[in-house]
Amino acid sequence: FFFCLFFCSCVCLIAVMVLFPLQSDGVAFVVTGCVCLALEQTLRFVADRNVCSTTVSRRLTHSLMGPVFLLCWPLFPSFFASVANNAGTSSPVPFSVESLMKLSSPSALYIASIPFAITLKFLLVAFGVVNDKGTVKMLCRTGNKRDILYGPFAYGVIFVVASLVLPAHIAMTVLMNLCIGDATAATIGQAYGGRSNRWPFPNNNLKTFVGTIAFIASSIAGVFLMHFLYMAVFGDYWAHCIPSLFSVVLSSCIGGIIEGLSPSKIDNITVFIATLLALLSIS
Repeated sequence: FFFCLFFCSCVCLIAVMVLFPLQSDGVAFVVTGCVCLALEQTLRFVADRNVCSTTVSRRLTHSLMGPVFLLCWPLFPSFFASVANNAGTSSPVPFSVESLMKLSSPSALYIASIPFAITLKFLLVAFGVVNDKGTVKMLCRTGNKRDILYGPFAYGVIFVVASLVLPAHIAMTVLMNLCIGDATAATIGQAYGGRSNRWPFPNNNLKTFVGTIAFIASSIAGVFLMHFLYMAVFGDYWAHCIPSLFSVVLSSCIGGIIEGLSPSKIDNITVFIATLLALLSIS
């Protein structure tokens, strides 16, 4: 309930800021950074006070940080302008010359710098340069700080790459699959899965078919929810960016199956690559 309230508060805050637009990307960068930092510190506080287990805090971080970050993108004036300017085009094609120009877009650089800074902090903690027991407790499966180099670090790198290179509608779809689907699969699979419905390979795989179904269902719901929230902000400007039901279902199914067959330490990477390739092949 607490985190649902936090998420709804973020939605309301961002909605107010969209109604009263910020005047520069720099201000939007500061606001977005503060929102993400507030979420990270809240989750850390909860983990430190043992309000929830390390497993729950890790999954909350995984499932909440990405959507809250994506909700902040419309705060950037140059991002808002780019969506409006492209509204008259046909459905955007990933990796066109125009989309690669995103690398030089001020909003892309500002947006990507936020997950880059967080990822850099994770890297410093993992190698012991920064002593941060709260972050280790919040994110690590075993309590070993090197665990950060697998899930959290890969998660951060994926967000940096997606923010810099991918068109917004593709990045949003792929990242929502990763954030919502993966965390839901782990939660539902652990609660309702059993030995009888585990994936038969690789050896000692603890992931279940129940978790995979949860991944697919939650990913589809999460992707369309985020796109409809963007529709509320951009109106008809975003209409051509909403993916087809077929593309979302297919990419979610592929992502769910790949997640179920991937070792836990690398499933962030494999899910990202699989869903991205699925979307590109459809486009």
